Amino acid sequence: MIRILLVNLMFLFPYFCIANGQNHVISLGPNCIVAGFLQHNGFRFESLPLDWTITHNFDGLIRGFEEDFAHYLDPEYLIYHDWGVVHNTRYEIVMSHFFHTESAELREKITANTYLDYLAIPGEKVHRRLQRMLALLEGTDPVFFIRLGVVPVDRLIHFRDFLTSKYPTLNFQIVICDVMENPFPNLESIEYCRIVHAGDTWEEQIRHPQWGTLLRNLKLIP
Repeated sequence: MIRILLVNLMFLFPYFCIANGQNHVISLGPNCIVAGFLQHNGFRFESLPLDWTITHNFDGLIRGFEEDFAHYLDPEYLIYHDWGVVHNTRYEIVMSHFFHTESAELREKITANTYLDYLAIPGEKVHRRLQRMLALLEGTDPVFFIRLGVVPVDRLIHFRDFLTSKYPTLNFQIVICDVMENPFPNLESIEYCRIVHAGDTWEEQIRHPQWGTLLRNLKLIP
């Protein structure tokens, strides 16, 4: 698990302070730390499909965006694991909380043999989140894609160029955060932030006061 703390993201300030535009964050994984920290600090205004997922395979994530995640809930590419976890093998996305919000009574009925019978219940919610995210990509509001962990630079450039080509009106920035020294050259629309250890537990990581300081410095929260 990546244990993190953003230490200097003031370079984001100009992007967040664009007049008359609502700012959005799309998590690129590889886990739910980004969604957790945004939620804890009161800046998670919308639910998006990648918020509570595990996405270690960046190429699978790119493939999803390229295909508008058309096969996100396609049974052909789904595998059920214990505890309500659903794995999409086409995009290599593990939906670790897929059935989590359903009633305990319903969850008891869900197994590897029966989960497809109940797919439509959380599936409707997931579909709305997908459409919400795709609408953001078609829009003009500032969007940050935040990824924890280094990604090969050629894959980042491929993803950036894909977004630029497919969504010419999208005002976006890709932010990569990791514990290493900056491994990237200066790249347009791609920023790097070094991160450090911020705690051993989930609660310690998302509640670390530096997250709130960061958002206040960016004038995203009072």
